[in-house]
Amino acid sequence: MFYILFFILGAVFGSFLDCLIYRINEEKSILNRSYCLNCKKTLGILDLIPVFSYIVLLGKCRYCKSKIQFENFFVEVILGILFSFGYWFFFVSGLWLHGQLIISFIFYLILVFILSFIFIYDLKYYLIVDFIVYLGIVLSIIFNLIMKNNILNIFYGIVLGVIFFGIQYVISKGKWLGSGDILLGVFMGALLGFKITIVALLITYFSGAIIGIFLLLSKSKKEKTKLKIPLGPFISFAMFISFLFGEQLLNWYINLLII
Repeated sequence: MFYILFFILGAVFGSFLDCLIYRINEEKSILNRSYCLNCKKTLGILDLIPVFSYIVLLGKCRYCKSKIQFENFFVEVILGILFSFGYWFFFVSGLWLHGQLIISFIFYLILVFILSFIFIYDLKYYLIVDFIVYLGIVLSIIFNLIMKNNILNIFYGIVLGVIFFGIQYVISKGKWLGSGDILLGVFMGALLGFKITIVALLITYFSGAIIGIFLLLSKSKKEKTKLKIPLGPFISFAMFISFLFGEQLLNWYINLLII
């Protein structure tokens, strides 16, 4: 029952997330009613039920029959799954090592929303929206203070994130990554602290290398010269994995070295 409830909640937030991304990019108010991008018809309640409306309408506008972007449906489903997964992770699995389950779970839901925004927006528009990252930084610091984590550890994590991405930015003169990625380094350190930030950085570049190689192999010679891969999706993915499993991954790696 709880899995279904959190899936529905996640789908609702996924619908809002997709709307928010579009309206921020188009510089439109998020308070206006939703409408079909093709016929401009204002959508009713039955057109906006997350997941359900897309399936019932067969992925088409009720009024002009133009195709609704599959991305809308996909984002709703993914956030529904992540919200349900969060319930299992914090209240069923026993994998969360840091206590304060209710507070941690609420923060997890907010973090999923913020990281999903960063992931999708940078993937679509090659841009980091600063105020979303600032929100993540502030909430991460507040969360760590509530959890009574070592504030110096958080500070060192921020310094590591800034230096790591900042050096690359300076060396490449902004060609390898953008200034927004340095801000994500602050977010990473504020969320994870020093040790787990190292884990997140490794995941960022390991996952980036795998996807990068795959894309290079699948593209023609002409396409390879134009290939541009944003770093934000890999950073946000790494932060998500490290927030949940960073301690376990770090301990596994240390034990591997000892053996």
